[in-house]
Amino acid sequence: MGGRSRPIVNGVAFALAELIDLTPFWLDVRASGASSDGPDPGSTGWIPPDRLFVSEGGHGLEPEAPGAESALWTIVRSDEPASVLSHLTDFLRLPELIQEILSAASPNQGPKALVAANTDRVSHLFPRTADGLQRFLGTLAASSLSIIAAHTGAAGTSRFGFATVFRLDVETPAEWVEGKIVCEQGIDQGPFAVGRTNRLSDVPSISRVLSSLFPEMS
Repeated sequence: MGGRSRPIVNGVAFALAELIDLTPFWLDVRASGASSDGPDPGSTGWIPPDRLFVSEGGHGLEPEAPGAESALWTIVRSDEPASVLSHLTDFLRLPELIQEILSAASPNQGPKALVAANTDRVSHLFPRTADGLQRFLGTLAASSLSIIAAHTGAAGTSRFGFATVFRLDVETPAEWVEGKIVCEQGIDQGPFAVGRTNRLSDVPSISRVLSSLFPEMS
C-alpha cells in the first residue's frame, strides 16, 4: 500500500486490515525523537494497548535478532525433528518486534492482521527486491498473520513481493473524498481488479475510517 499522503495511506491500510481482523495489530514506525504522525488509528485510541507496537528510528526492526542461533539451543531438545528446528530458526531470525507481534497473535484465534505504518522509514532494513521480500514474508506464512505495509512516497519494485499491491492517488487529507485507489497486483476480478480505479469515498470500509479520522474534510 503506497501513496503520497502519510495520514491517508495509514488510514486506508487500517481499513483494509479491518476486513481481515476487527482488532488488527498496529506497528508505528516513528522518526527518532518524534511523536505519532496522527491523526491515525494508532494515535486516536482505536488500537488496544496489547496490539500497539512502536519502533523509533527502526529500533527492534533490525533484520536479524542478535544471538538467534545460540538462543535456539536454549529452548529445544537435541532430538527435535529438523522441520521444527528449521521453523524455530526462521522465527528467531525475524526482527525482534515482529517476533513479539507473532507471539501475541495466536494462530488458534483465527486470522490476524498487522498494519506496519510508515514502512518507508525502515525500507533500508528489508530486502530491496521482490524476490527477497517474498522470502522474508514466506517466514510468516504459517503464522496466520497478514501484513499490510503502509509506505509513503516513491515505492520501489520490491513492493511487488507482496501478494496484493495498492496505490493511492491523493495528495492531502483535504482531498481524500476525490482520492483514488488503484490495484497494481493481486486481484484478477471484481471492482478492485488490477488496473481498475475506485474513489476512496465510494468504498464503504475506507470511507468510514477516513470520515472518522478527518471529519472536517468529509
